[in-house]
Amino acid sequence: MRRRHFFAALAGAALGVCPSVTAARAHHVASPASDLGPVAALSVGVSQYQYAAPLPSAKADAFLVARSLTDLGFDTELLLDPGEAELRRAVERLRQRAAKCKVVILYVAAHGVMTNGTCRIIPADAPVGPTGLSRSTSETEISQSLSDRPRQKLLFLDACRGVGGCSDDSAVARQPTTGKSRTPTSPVFGAAGQMVCYASQPGGQAEDGMSRNSPFASALVEALAQPGLEIYEVTRRLRLNVLRATAGRQIPWERSSLLLPVTLNPVAAQEVLQ
Repeated sequence: MRRRHFFAALAGAALGVCPSVTAARAHHVASPASDLGPVAALSVGVSQYQYAAPLPSAKADAFLVARSLTDLGFDTELLLDPGEAELRRAVERLRQRAAKCKVVILYVAAHGVMTNGTCRIIPADAPVGPTGLSRSTSETEISQSLSDRPRQKLLFLDACRGVGGCSDDSAVARQPTTGKSRTPTSPVFGAAGQMVCYASQPGGQAEDGMSRNSPFASALVEALAQPGLEIYEVTRRLRLNVLRATAGRQIPWERSSLLLPVTLNPVAAQEVLQ
């Protein structure tokens, strides 16, 4: 089943049930054994949409990633089914928690769409059409919010990258697209020192998969569990495993301006000595 393509799911009527917003701080376990210092993280899953088709595994994906990040010793917040305002508040809380952090991490499982070369995350309460886009949160906005201090920013966006309209052309905005109808322009990023890892290739769709979790979330957690991998090796393994799990239909993609190496799961000192 294909997932997280906002405009492909908006033909139906509103679901009629207001999304419940749940924010829970995952327990801080232990400081990672590396020179990263404290790391702040936010894991977001949007399953219940007020006006769009639900994404059954998005909450489970957010839980899975939050647990993985917490097990690595990171200060992790779990946010489920947020509306526009709550999502923006959570990003602001992340910025505040990251005040003394060298690395900050965001994972989002939700409906998404590409406009003007940037991925936009659709909150649970976004209405149909262009108004919904105006209430979405873009990767660029998130990046700029987290760039108030020098730090490495890692964004994992488990959402589709189909090209959508950002004008008042609601007829275009409500249709699924192939990614060939428009040529997105390059986004303006606020700062260096970040990596954005997308669940799919440009114009592509992210899948739920046949199991409890999406291929992207499953592969991300599997890669993070391997000690000693630098972040580029994490994303390479992630990409390979998603490619295999989806028979080549989905290819995770990234763009990066990282300035320093990042190893989220370092090899413990005793393991190095053995």
